[in-house]
Amino acid sequence: MSLNAQIIKNIKNENYSLLKEFTKVKNFNLKFQSYKKFKTVIIIGMGGSILGAKAIYSFLKHKIKKKFIFIDNLDEQMINKVKKKNNLSKSLFLIISKSGNTNETVLNTFFFKSFLKKKKHNSFIRK
Repeated sequence: MSLNAQIIKNIKNENYSLLKEFTKVKNFNLKFQSYKKFKTVIIIGMGGSILGAKAIYSFLKHKIKKKFIFIDNLDEQMINKVKKKNNLSKSLFLIISKSGNTNETVLNTFFFKSFLKKKKHNSFIRK
Protein backbone atom coordinates (compact mmCIF):
# COMPACT_ATOMS: atom_id res chain seq x y z
CA MET A 1 0.00 0.00 0.00
CA SER A 2 1.37 3.41 -0.93
CA LEU A 3 1.99 6.11 1.66
CA ASN A 4 -0.89 8.22 0.33
CA ALA A 5 -3.28 5.26 0.48
CA GLN A 6 -2.19 4.54 4.07
CA ILE A 7 -2.72 8.18 5.06
CA ILE A 8 -6.21 8.19 3.52
CA LYS A 9 -7.05 4.92 5.29
CA ASN A 10 -5.87 6.36 8.63
CA ILE A 11 -7.93 9.52 8.11
CA LYS A 12 -11.04 7.44 7.31
CA ASN A 13 -10.48 5.33 10.44
CA GLU A 14 -10.08 8.47 12.58
CA ASN A 15 -13.21 10.04 11.07
CA TYR A 16 -15.15 6.83 11.73
CA SER A 17 -13.96 6.82 15.37
CA LEU A 18 -14.95 10.48 15.79
CA LEU A 19 -18.35 9.79 14.22
CA LYS A 20 -18.93 6.95 16.68
CA GLU A 21 -18.05 9.23 19.62
CA PHE A 22 -20.29 12.04 18.35
CA THR A 23 -23.12 9.53 17.96
CA LYS A 24 -22.67 8.48 21.59
CA VAL A 25 -22.79 12.12 22.67
CA LYS A 26 -25.88 12.75 20.53
CA ASN A 27 -27.62 9.69 21.97
CA PHE A 28 -26.75 10.83 25.49
CA ASN A 29 -28.11 14.29 24.68
CA LEU A 30 -31.37 12.83 23.36
CA LYS A 31 -31.74 10.65 26.45
CA PHE A 32 -30.86 13.57 28.71
CA GLN A 33 -33.52 15.76 27.06
CA SER A 34 -36.14 13.28 28.28
CA TYR A 35 -35.55 14.46 31.85
CA LYS A 36 -38.04 17.32 31.59
CA LYS A 37 -38.23 17.73 35.36
CA PHE A 38 -34.81 19.31 35.53
CA LYS A 39 -34.46 22.85 34.17
CA THR A 40 -30.87 23.37 35.27
CA VAL A 41 -27.85 21.07 35.40
CA ILE A 42 -25.27 21.97 38.02
CA ILE A 43 -21.95 20.22 37.55
CA ILE A 44 -19.53 20.25 40.46
CA GLY A 45 -15.90 19.21 40.00
CA MET A 46 -12.32 20.40 39.86
CA GLY A 47 -9.58 20.56 37.25
CA GLY A 48 -9.42 17.75 34.74
CA SER A 49 -12.51 16.07 36.18
CA ILE A 50 -14.79 18.86 34.99
CA LEU A 51 -12.92 19.85 31.82
CA GLY A 52 -14.42 17.04 29.74
CA ALA A 53 -17.95 18.09 30.67
CA LYS A 54 -17.14 21.73 29.86
CA ALA A 55 -15.67 20.74 26.48
CA ILE A 56 -18.70 18.66 25.50
CA TYR A 57 -21.03 21.42 26.64
CA SER A 58 -19.16 24.10 24.69
CA PHE A 59 -19.37 21.92 21.58
CA LEU A 60 -23.09 21.14 21.94
CA LYS A 61 -24.46 24.19 23.77
CA HIS A 62 -26.38 25.41 20.74
CA LYS A 63 -28.42 22.17 20.85
CA ILE A 64 -28.89 21.92 24.61
CA LYS A 65 -32.00 23.59 25.95
CA LYS A 66 -31.20 23.24 29.63
CA LYS A 67 -29.20 25.74 31.65
CA PHE A 68 -25.77 24.48 32.69
CA ILE A 69 -23.78 25.79 35.62
CA PHE A 70 -20.20 24.65 36.22
CA ILE A 71 -18.83 24.97 39.73
CA ASP A 72 -15.08 24.40 39.76
CA ASN A 73 -13.77 26.53 42.61
CA LEU A 74 -14.52 27.51 46.20
CA ASP A 75 -16.28 30.81 45.52
CA GLU A 76 -18.86 31.25 48.27
CA GLN A 77 -20.38 34.31 46.60
CA MET A 78 -20.94 32.38 43.39
CA ILE A 79 -22.47 29.45 45.28
CA ASN A 80 -24.84 31.80 47.13
CA LYS A 81 -25.77 33.45 43.83
CA VAL A 82 -26.56 30.04 42.29
CA LYS A 83 -28.67 29.16 45.35
CA LYS A 84 -30.65 32.40 45.14
CA LYS A 85 -31.15 32.64 41.36
CA ASN A 86 -32.07 29.02 40.56
CA ASN A 87 -34.87 26.71 41.56
CA LEU A 88 -32.65 24.01 43.01
CA SER A 89 -35.55 21.56 43.30
CA LYS A 90 -35.60 21.56 39.48
CA SER A 91 -31.82 21.21 39.22
CA LEU A 92 -29.89 18.05 38.50
CA PHE A 93 -26.54 17.85 40.30
CA LEU A 94 -23.70 15.96 38.67
CA ILE A 95 -20.66 15.51 40.88
CA ILE A 96 -17.48 14.66 38.98
CA SER A 97 -14.35 13.56 40.80
CA LYS A 98 -11.74 11.05 39.69
CA SER A 99 -10.60 10.30 43.24
CA GLY A 100 -13.94 10.82 44.96
CA ASN A 101 -12.36 12.85 47.72
CA THR A 102 -11.19 16.12 46.13
CA ASN A 103 -11.58 18.65 48.94
CA GLU A 104 -13.10 21.44 46.82
CA THR A 105 -15.59 19.09 45.16
CA VAL A 106 -16.61 17.55 48.49
CA LEU A 107 -17.07 20.99 50.09
CA ASN A 108 -19.10 22.40 47.19
CA THR A 109 -21.29 19.29 47.21
CA PHE A 110 -21.77 19.63 50.96
CA PHE A 111 -22.85 23.30 50.63
CA PHE A 112 -25.62 22.41 48.18
CA LYS A 113 -26.62 19.17 49.86
CA SER A 114 -27.04 20.79 53.28
CA PHE A 115 -28.98 23.69 51.73
CA LEU A 116 -31.32 21.28 49.94
CA LYS A 117 -31.85 19.18 53.07
CA LYS A 118 -33.00 22.30 54.92
CA LYS A 119 -35.42 23.03 52.06
CA LYS A 120 -36.59 19.37 51.97
CA HIS A 121 -35.44 18.82 48.37
CA ASN A 122 -33.56 15.78 47.14
CA SER A 123 -32.02 16.52 43.75
CA PHE A 124 -28.92 14.39 44.20
CA ILE A 125 -28.77 11.08 42.40
CA ARG A 126 -26.83 8.36 44.15
CA LYS A 127 -25.44 5.23 42.58
